[in-house]
Amino acid sequence: MKLLPKRKATQHLKSNLMKVLFYFGPDKLPFKLTESGMVKPNSAMPFHGIISRGLLKRFIAKNIKAEVWYQYAHLSIDDNSNVTNPNLEKLRDEILASKVLSFAQSALCVKKYVEQTFGIEFKDVRIVLWNIKEGHTSSVWKASIISEEKKEIFVVNVARDYDSGIELKETSENLLVIGNTYLEINLAKVLEISSIKHDLLPFEVIVTKNDWIENSFEIHKRTNRESGNEELLVVERFLTDPNNRSKIRSVVGKVISQKETEQINDDINQFLTTAANCLSQTLLLNINDGDVVWDGKKATVVAIS
Repeated sequence: MKLLPKRKATQHLKSNLMKVLFYFGPDKLPFKLTESGMVKPNSAMPFHGIISRGLLKRFIAKNIKAEVWYQYAHLSIDDNSNVTNPNLEKLRDEILASKVLSFAQSALCVKKYVEQTFGIEFKDVRIVLWNIKEGHTSSVWKASIISEEKKEIFVVNVARDYDSGIELKETSENLLVIGNTYLEINLAKVLEISSIKHDLLPFEVIVTKNDWIENSFEIHKRTNRESGNEELLVVERFLTDPNNRSKIRSVVGKVISQKETEQINDDINQFLTTAANCLSQTLLLNINDGDVVWDGKKATVVAIS
């Protein structure tokens, strides 16, 4: 048997290793994850800017002001922060009690999910994991698996905390039933419900694999200040307050035309009517939680409450 020169053998081994790239936000900013599951300090430092479901419940139950989250969310997982404040310490205590995932832990979950799903198929494959948005219940990641033979794109939802995991599992089970019963329904179908267990995670985290809806944007509802009428708009990105990095102050997007609004309302009503035939409980859609997206032709449900 003829051995390859040492340098070429090393290159050969590297070519069979998967390459994982991480990005976040509407500008697709890169970041890196260390082997210990932390965001590298010399790269961008993303954080979860929306309060998680379980933590929100604790805020309400204990009458903790929302400003505590707005002011200190970006510091809540930074052990090296020089900021000392009773509200910050209170927030950290509540985060631990709610088992809230940090941004790095969410990224770790997506990576581990993709690894355990595809396993030994990872040869000469590039994996792009992009955090495209987040909500109270889950952080939403676009996963692209790219090789010479094929390209697969899907969404991975990662539960934000322990209570969020219960909610994500329950709603995803309902969506799974709907999608399997009505194959042509306007729904980003749930393809799998799974979980990730790891020493670096505060609990066994629920994750789901969902359809990716190309060229779509969240639909939101607002009241027109001049007319007082409700109108729909598609959101391209959220803008936060420079002094409160977790507080959304405005959005970038466009108002949907009357004709498109009628189409969206028809699509939503059709979904609710159809889906009600296979579930015993009443379904709820929360437009301003990002439950529905618009691709310019039809409205597609991506989540339910």
